[in-house]
Amino acid sequence: VVVGVQENTFGVVLAQMAATDADSGDAAVVTYSLLNGTMLASINASSGVVMLDAALDAEAVSEIVLAVQAQDSAPPFNNATALLVVQVQDVNDNAPVLTSSALRVEVEEGTYVSRLLFTLAAVDADSGGGASSQTSIILVSSDGFPGGVVVNPTSGAVTTRGGAGSTLDFETRSAYNLTFRATDLGSPALSSPLLTVSVAVTDVNDNAPVITMRPPETLGVSEGAAVGQVLFTVAAQDADAGENGRVTFTSLSPYVRINSNSGRATLAQALDREQEASHGVAIWVADNGTPSSLGVWVNVTLRVLDENDNAPQFCDPSSAVACVPITTLNVTVTELATGTFVVRTQDADEPGPNSNVRFFGYGDSRIVIAERSGVVTYSQLTYEPAATEPITFSVFARDLGTVQFFSQLDITFHVTDINNNAPEYVM
Repeated sequence: VVVGVQENTFGVVLAQMAATDADSGDAAVVTYSLLNGTMLASINASSGVVMLDAALDAEAVSEIVLAVQAQDSAPPFNNATALLVVQVQDVNDNAPVLTSSALRVEVEEGTYVSRLLFTLAAVDADSGGGASSQTSIILVSSDGFPGGVVVNPTSGAVTTRGGAGSTLDFETRSAYNLTFRATDLGSPALSSPLLTVSVAVTDVNDNAPVITMRPPETLGVSEGAAVGQVLFTVAAQDADAGENGRVTFTSLSPYVRINSNSGRATLAQALDREQEASHGVAIWVADNGTPSSLGVWVNVTLRVLDENDNAPQFCDPSSAVACVPITTLNVTVTELATGTFVVRTQDADEPGPNSNVRFFGYGDSRIVIAERSGVVTYSQLTYEPAATEPITFSVFARDLGTVQFFSQLDITFHVTDINNNAPEYVM
């Protein structure tokens, strides 16, 4: 005898067994008993009604076989055995279990179309291969994932959708939580608990540093500035993360040293305006990203400011272009004549007070020098005293710097004799 019963059901009649005996009297009275399965079922000894006393689970056993014995009531107590096959019918009493190949995945920022992110799997414990054991996976929330994601309801493959607005940007958002549910096709349908998989967007070096503090394009620095003096500071920010966003500074000028981390620039060598009035400084501001770094240039011109560190120099009158320094000058003049000449100076300092010159002189009263022009005027120099004692005049040139420098030129006048004396008798 084959009967069917739904799982999880008990207290119901499975079957009524019936047996007849051709004898008479007690020999014809039949009683029934179970030879097995008494923990699951019971039988009325008189009526042969078999009751299911315990719930069955189709996922544990698909059928049970009960041996039912019919026995007459007179010696030698003849009996017969029949088999009652109970087929356990599945009901949709198990929700799907949803799992993922990973609960956290990492994806580099960028644009992707149909990229496989991870795979989900849904398992339903219901048996029989029917609707109760068939599942469908659905996306509950994409959490604003750019372009969205797609899940194959059968295979569980989760891929990026792509299309407009599908670029992952670490600097905009670095994580998304994708939520899924699996539902079986039974009636009523049962669903799994929600499953959340975290997608972490990892950084790539796609941003160059941005200068947030820069020096002026031209920076004046005194030529007397000490080595180590702070000149300026460069600051920058990089939107990337980690080493991709760590900024370092490098100076390509021998005159400027820059701290690679802080961006503070200091003077590396002494300056001399008279040697070089300006220096071009190039600062390379770069991140430490891989596989290659990104960077920008910061360019500064150091204009060397003059300090009064040079004294005026008197120039040889015969040097028409370049100044040949002299400290003495010999001048030949005609006796009793009046004349002028110019002493020329050169000061290596920057045009202005540090190189502007004023003149003054000491010596023979017949010789004077103009304070601003340097014109030397002489008159009525006589030969006779000079024949034994030379006529000299010392000229001084001083600049107008805050700290003044002086130079001295010693001029010797050689007087050419004229016939300006009559003979005299010596008595």
